[in-house]
Amino acid sequence: MAKNNAYRMVRKSNNLAGHTRIPDDHLLEHNMPLYKYMKSDHAHSALRNGVFRIGTLLEFQDEERHGTEIGDRDEGTKRICNSPGEIYDYSIPGSAPGFAEKFIRVEEQYVTINGILMEETIASPNYYIYCVTSEISQAAMKEFECDTVIQIANPKSFFVALTESLSQQTEIQEDYNVVRCNYVDRRYHYSDNDRTHPATIKSHKYSYQKEVRAIWTPIHGNIEPIMIKNMSAASLCTVVNQI
Repeated sequence: MAKNNAYRMVRKSNNLAGHTRIPDDHLLEHNMPLYKYMKSDHAHSALRNGVFRIGTLLEFQDEERHGTEIGDRDEGTKRICNSPGEIYDYSIPGSAPGFAEKFIRVEEQYVTINGILMEETIASPNYYIYCVTSEISQAAMKEFECDTVIQIANPKSFFVALTESLSQQTEIQEDYNVVRCNYVDRRYHYSDNDRTHPATIKSHKYSYQKEVRAIWTPIHGNIEPIMIKNMSAASLCTVVNQI
């Protein structure tokens, strides 16, 4: 018996097996300066009053609010797929990969399935994040509608200070990561065995931003952005570019 179908099957999963930890790319080992684009009033509030906004990963799915250069409806996701021309002959043991078996359970032994596009969306949990950049880009500054750049001279101490203040306002795990974003395709074939954590993925079109993310894991869900105050963090920042 054969089934020749030409349609698409999709599923969404929160299973991050193989992605349970955000890999540390050791960015802070060299403690090179990082930069933050801001509007001038926000920059002055940060430097004078020590006020910083800690965002969340999933808030950036709202493109209407943030615009398409900051917002991305696919933020925090990646998609695993097969090729539509793949044939799975269940009369041959092992013909159907484990990925396909997530979508189709076959009771009969002599079944051939082909022409089906399968796609699984892997969704990251929400995290607290603070976004900066490793290089100043006038193009990014313009797209973000910012007129000021602050330099973070000592990122190690800066993020230690932010973590201290954040942990005083909400429960977070002790460990945190500061990582470069990976500008890669969100969609890939299951055989690639890609282990890039979806919280670090951005589209190729944003590669000029050279974004770096500090990522904190909340103890509880349903998180919202938080305003924190830390003068120690502010003391490590200076304005280096202003339009």
